[in-house]
Amino acid sequence: MEAAETKLPGVALARRVSVIIPHAGGEGILAACLRSLHGSHHLCRVLLVDNASPDASLSMVRRDFPFVEILAQTRNLGFAGGCNVGLQAALDDPHCAYAVLLNNDTEQDEGWLEALVAQMDAHPGLGAAQPRLLSIPFPGRLDYSGAAGGLLDVYAFPFALGRILGMVEEDGGNWREARLLAWASGTACILRTEALRQVGLLEESFFMHMEEIDLDWRLRLAGWSIASVPDSQVRHHSGYSLGAESPLKVYLNHRNSLRMLLRNAGSGTLWRRLPLRLFLDGAALLSYLADGRPSHAWAALRGVAGFVRRLPEDLRARRGIQALRKVPEAELQALHYPGSIALAARLRGRHTVKDVNWLPPLITKRVERVHG
Repeated sequence: MEAAETKLPGVALARRVSVIIPHAGGEGILAACLRSLHGSHHLCRVLLVDNASPDASLSMVRRDFPFVEILAQTRNLGFAGGCNVGLQAALDDPHCAYAVLLNNDTEQDEGWLEALVAQMDAHPGLGAAQPRLLSIPFPGRLDYSGAAGGLLDVYAFPFALGRILGMVEEDGGNWREARLLAWASGTACILRTEALRQVGLLEESFFMHMEEIDLDWRLRLAGWSIASVPDSQVRHHSGYSLGAESPLKVYLNHRNSLRMLLRNAGSGTLWRRLPLRLFLDGAALLSYLADGRPSHAWAALRGVAGFVRRLPEDLRARRGIQALRKVPEAELQALHYPGSIALAARLRGRHTVKDVNWLPPLITKRVERVHG
């Protein structure tokens, strides 16, 4: 069903948007999220995907938030698997034009959803978009998980408008301009269901971390764009320090970043960038050792080994992903920072967007889809 046909009166209008919240425990934080959703739940269908929560979360939701539809799972499917359950439910609804991924530890400012939908309606070429993410534990700052919009360097290292490595900048007027992005944070983002039907859902073997970046790269290959929606504000309970990362997160970040480079980059880009990217992973390993973090060094080494183990299946997946391509590789790479953001930060002391002196383009006209 075309998007225009979903603009129907009554309940069908609310079903234009499905908000998907993956959850694996944390009754109090989920209650805060759902309380903040209460003002906008009439505009959407709210789907809670419960990944076998060990606490009383579901009883609380059934009692206090009857507007929430619960999709209970018998085991923890991970972030990607849980989100995919909700995304598939959204795709199964012919009235649904947009699916919103929303972390259970977020709180939404008034008008957040309306601003996201308005941006997508105004730009039919957008496959995904991200609100401005603000920190709850650090008031006045952007949030680590995506800040004002997700970016990549040419080695597939993620950073964001307002966050380079562990340095997160203050919120301000400089983040209030809508820009094209490389990715929209899974903490809070809106996805066009038409685009998902074309490119597929999140890659569940990533389990967690960077699966949304992999998906958004596929969207861009297929001719869709990603954008920031600074007028939409969502607050998040995430930390900042890379030193506080768990070894599991280090492992997943190294493995999944290499995997998405292999899966999505054009052939010329891949063979030029992959050797140096592996060198940079080795340098990171040595840096962990120099900092007295042997568990992190071991996790980084395991991440590279995990990438190697997944090579056969990722090479098979790569063929299907590259068949989606509607956009020349040079055009895609022009939206990536032209160098290593890690080296810029660690060797040149460039820890802010102003220091880096590079920004993705503003949205200055209606964004249309590229059909190839």
